[in-house]
Amino acid sequence: MPVPSVDQLKRLTLEYLAGGITNSDEIRQRLARDLKLVEELDLQLKSGIPRYINNHAWALVRPQQVGFIEKLAVVSLDVV
Repeated sequence: MPVPSVDQLKRLTLEYLAGGITNSDEIRQRLARDLKLVEELDLQLKSGIPRYINNHAWALVRPQQVGFIEKLAVVSLDVV
């Protein structure tokens, strides 16, 4: 199976977000599990970035660009 397209991942990602799962790493892991991706996780772009991670990143960026979803960053600060 080829790596899912950005549009395929976007649709599924929005379903997870609507279901209350908001952590992108968790969404990516669930997508890989639900889509039964194994070998596809190792496919890389010429840059060395995994194609699946790249496509999922774009699946998150496109709805952000049109204001459909908002990126919230969680910052962890270590206290010394």
